[in-house]
Amino acid sequence: MVLAIQTILHYFITAGLTFSLIGDVFMMFIDNNICFKFGLSSFLLAHIIYGFCFFHLKGVFKILDILLLIPLIISGFILIKIFLEKLKKEWLSISLYIMVISFMAWSSYIVAFNNFSIATLVLALGATLLYSSDAIIAYERFVKKLKHGEFSLLSLYFLG
Repeated sequence: MVLAIQTILHYFITAGLTFSLIGDVFMMFIDNNICFKFGLSSFLLAHIIYGFCFFHLKGVFKILDILLLIPLIISGFILIKIFLEKLKKEWLSISLYIMVISFMAWSSYIVAFNNFSIATLVLALGATLLYSSDAIIAYERFVKKLKHGEFSLLSLYFLG
């Protein structure tokens, strides 16, 4: 039974990586609005898959796990507030994306918190780096370009 669950998780992680790769290809043409939307959708699906896979690995749910969600809720609201006036028609899709990537990061934190090891710590760190790189992409797209924005987001993304 455990082997079957691990095999299923491997398939889902592979699907998440595939959607991430597709998102990367679309984001190579980020200035094209359609490519941006397809890239965002691909990453949204990848983060949903990753989040549910991580959540499955978490072990026993503890009330303290909710505390790990608080920083993500705060940062999510801050990001939405920063982008809200600039988003226009895209505010709903960007807000949904922020919620989904927050869920993915939160589920990785729960795994690290409940099953602490170097591997789970790296998982949570990787999720945090991806969350941060996505925040930079959104800020540059909807607010203004940063001096070293592209370097920062690519560094965070590839480390994640």
